[in-house]
Amino acid sequence: MNCNAMVLEDFNRPLVKKSIEIKEPVGEEVVIKILAAGMCGTDLGISRGIELKPGFKLPMVLGHENVGKIISTGTNVKNFNIGDIVAVYPAWGCGNCRWCHNGFPNLCPYQTTPGQTGYNGGYAEYMMVPSYRWLYNIGKLKPVDIAPLVDAGTTSMGAVLKILPSLLPSSTVIINGIGGIATYAVQILRALAPYVRIIAVSRKPEHLQFASKLGADIAITPAELPELIDKETHGSGVDAAIDLVSTADTIPLLNKLLTVNGKLVLVGAYGSSAPIDVFPTMVYQHSIMGSNYGTYENMVDVINMYARKFIKSYVVKRQLEEANKGLMDMASGVIIGRQVIVQNE
Repeated sequence: MNCNAMVLEDFNRPLVKKSIEIKEPVGEEVVIKILAAGMCGTDLGISRGIELKPGFKLPMVLGHENVGKIISTGTNVKNFNIGDIVAVYPAWGCGNCRWCHNGFPNLCPYQTTPGQTGYNGGYAEYMMVPSYRWLYNIGKLKPVDIAPLVDAGTTSMGAVLKILPSLLPSSTVIINGIGGIATYAVQILRALAPYVRIIAVSRKPEHLQFASKLGADIAITPAELPELIDKETHGSGVDAAIDLVSTADTIPLLNKLLTVNGKLVLVGAYGSSAPIDVFPTMVYQHSIMGSNYGTYENMVDVINMYARKFIKSYVVKRQLEEANKGLMDMASGVIIGRQVIVQNE
């Protein structure tokens, strides 16, 4: 079967609309008709030739935040039927390593990801999924709202759960970088720890206003942050920070603002390295950790939080042919929330 797709043929060049082949599924494979494909900052990075995973090859159809309708299956597919509307978990682990066996395919060193390694993604009319095990039936929920939850929501859940056990009613948490992922990080933290004081940080006034709408108690610029933290915590520092930017500027700043046993979770990948002050990090036992996606169960939990109206999606809809426009708007920083390519059933 052939279908239309927006294909990345060369780095730093516009995606090209062309026909690609979708093979008939065998075994556990499933073919879905794409109903909603979220546009992620990683897609922008890949289009520029950065943030490439080992094994990446051109040409590639981008898009790892996908919801679609099952149109055909291999003979070994269980618990799913033609016509089901499904979200596609994007971290496809090998199934054989210790990380996969322990329920962490997002940490699998051999994983593949649609639109990044091995398989084309959802900037297309149809998409092949290698196993039904990566699918979750969303029933009658809105595909356009669910697509960003597959990555942005799941990644936010993975990061929040890393700090949640150490948070107390007196805790303060910084969320740095109010973009697409923060759309969910702020809401999830507010829902799971309503007693925590959330400080959102961004350079853009409109993003700070958005953070307040999402549930942040305080929204402030990076330049104002140190003085505010000193005042709000009486000099003791914050219990945790989630850095959705992670640069040579943001990492040492946030680490410096942590209290004893404070945790800094790095989610963004906009910097290649950063200096830290070793002595206070050691003496006050700061923890600096990465957070990559989340688990399949994290995705299911986030979708259920949406279904129960604990969180919302804030999306800008795009047509398939508008993928290049979406990438340009993402690069310029004018988008608040997440962009989603939508197609009719």
